[in-house]
Amino acid sequence: MNLKKIFILLAILIVLIVGIFISEKKEQEKAKKEGVLLELDPAKVSKIELIQGSQKIIFEKKDQLWSMVEPLNVKADKIQIDNIIDEYCRLRYDREVENEARDLSNYGLDKPQIQLKLYSSGADAPLIEYQIGNQNKFDNSYYLKTNLNSKVVSIAEYKKNYLAKEVQDYRDKKFLTIETQSLKTLSLDREKESFFFEKKNDRWWLTRPILSLAAQHRMEDMLFKLNNLEAKSFKEKADSQVLEKYGFLAKPVLTITYKTDRENKIFLVKKDEQLFCYTPDFGEICEIDKDFLTPFSIELKEFRENRVLRFNSFEIEKINFQQKDKKFTLIKDDQGNWQQEKSKTKISSQKVNEFLSTLENLYVADYEDQPREHNFDVQIELFTGKKDSNPAYKLQIASQEKDKAAIKVEKLPYNLLVESSKLENLPESADSFKEQEKKEEK
Repeated sequence: MNLKKIFILLAILIVLIVGIFISEKKEQEKAKKEGVLLELDPAKVSKIELIQGSQKIIFEKKDQLWSMVEPLNVKADKIQIDNIIDEYCRLRYDREVENEARDLSNYGLDKPQIQLKLYSSGADAPLIEYQIGNQNKFDNSYYLKTNLNSKVVSIAEYKKNYLAKEVQDYRDKKFLTIETQSLKTLSLDREKESFFFEKKNDRWWLTRPILSLAAQHRMEDMLFKLNNLEAKSFKEKADSQVLEKYGFLAKPVLTITYKTDRENKIFLVKKDEQLFCYTPDFGEICEIDKDFLTPFSIELKEFRENRVLRFNSFEIEKINFQQKDKKFTLIKDDQGNWQQEKSKTKISSQKVNEFLSTLENLYVADYEDQPREHNFDVQIELFTGKKDSNPAYKLQIASQEKDKAAIKVEKLPYNLLVESSKLENLPESADSFKEQEKKEEK
């Protein structure tokens, strides 16, 4: 290495050392400015009093749940309360402004914009009272002091914003609790059509306007929306005049009826590009996100299950295959390899798994709701246990007609039509799964 390169590397090293030194010095200076004003045990706080000018909001904790008790008697938003508790039980300030402030009017603390009082259970006097004054125009921080002394500090704007929200923002937005796992029926009444779904043996069926197995992912989308239904904002108490004003007494854009131990209804109307919700169980008009309607607004065909069989290929341990007079059985051993029952023929596990993958990913092109007569000459039975006598899945495949082939799945009252091209490699016998013999190299 020549002398020039050594000097270049040495210069780079010096720059790095200086950079680290400056960075550490800034952190030390910052640490001198920042500090923790006080620390409280969050578990001891059971009441919060928030005063925003002339508006007073009071929250109380009971059985570990927070409620707003003034000016409304409603459940409190857990996230909003947690933000207040987390920030103000251990309040970090940006810098100390004045240790013993004599003129609080300099900081707007003679008439605070916001006061926050934290109480323990049953106490008349607060554990701590915070007072927030004017904003510092240079860094957008806010001046703050406590009732313990005249020390003035500055806090970040976002901490002040936790205390400056509207009353409605502190309400729990989840105004309706629906145990979707316990649902037995679900009906959708749209402006021009209706759909009825019923849960049978852990599977959802569409029973009106047609009998069909319901698409699992579509049901999951609707149940997810119901389970996470929240208000964007709360509007008015629902009396007859209010319901008429919003259009609920006319034909709603959607009425959802669901049944657990009893029947419940959700009414939805659109007005001025907003979506409003009303349910008698809650009794208030709420605005909700417009995209709530999306999974409830699809066409009939999309509500129907479009997979021929809904299973995971790895769970299959035995296959019965029959084509006309040819029958054979394949069984998966404990090592995950496939073998032909009562045969010494070597079976390619890869070919069997590819065949199962084809069935697993076989989708419906159309439905034959009035089943026609077909020549179902192929029968496939899939078992999830090697010793099971009854198959978990059973289907029959008809000879291909033009561009589609008919499939009959056990327990479905209609036939499924699939693209013939998807069944081109359907095995004709056990030989279709044979392990190819490796040719010896000469």
